Amino acid sequence: MKKWLKVVIIILVILVVALLAFFIINRYTEQNEANNDIQDSSIQYNNIDEIAVMDVVIVKVNERYLGVVNKDNPDDIMTVGIPDNDTNEYKQNQEIRVLYTGGIDESYPSSPHKVSQIEILKENSDIEIPEKVLKYFYSSRNNVEVSNIRVTQTGIDFEIKDTNDLKYEYKNTYTIYKKNKRTEQVESPNIPVVTGNSTSSYEGSGKPLWEEATKVSEIKSEDTVTAENVDNNTVGKICDWTNLYGKLEDGEYEFVMPADGFYIRIAFSINESGQAENINYELQ
Repeated sequence: MKKWLKVVIIILVILVVALLAFFIINRYTEQNEANNDIQDSSIQYNNIDEIAVMDVVIVKVNERYLGVVNKDNPDDIMTVGIPDNDTNEYKQNQEIRVLYTGGIDESYPSSPHKVSQIEILKENSDIEIPEKVLKYFYSSRNNVEVSNIRVTQTGIDFEIKDTNDLKYEYKNTYTIYKKNKRTEQVESPNIPVVTGNSTSSYEGSGKPLWEEATKVSEIKSEDTVTAENVDNNTVGKICDWTNLYGKLEDGEYEFVMPADGFYIRIAFSINESGQAENINYELQ
């Protein structure tokens, strides 16, 4: 064999061995770092391959669970069950590490399954909890009341009293839905709920049971609303839809206005004389 060929073969062998050594060392280093990260925690891990870990910030403490947000995404709301043998004392804004061996429940809010242990990492996290998350855990619709509702063919006015410490935001946008008379003779045991993010709902025959009332223009609904503060807990809304829906004919209607995470729904009827009746509301 020629001398130059031997040199080439030796160089190739050295390169192959060097590459193998590099990959082995790199793999060992990554595994060792992962093990060190886990060992740095006071939580004891029996089987590294079967655990899952997440770092979250506490928003609210309940007797059996914690309301939390994901440390890396504070808009991601979750609930974490407190293990039976847990002796930690929890409070808002603590940063904690959660060890669990199950999956993540995809309901809202989501929740990790089979939480086995929780460790407090920081007493005061640097993560700022969004206001909408605080409202989710601390405010309640039970503290909201709609009153003094007055309806005509061309508008509605009412007052919203909110006694929550963290009050909801009540938008000025709204939609009016009308019940389709053509479906009244069709038996439908489960009447669908009209929602503010849908233009129609349906009953069993496939015909629209509720449809948005006919518009007379494409102006924005918020341009037809006047809002004013009555007191520290109460806001008044005056809606004149003359230039949006015109003058409502007789029939059954739903007025739907969005708030933070729910809708104010005011049901009413306009009789043949043009008078409003059967007025009631619900928060949904």
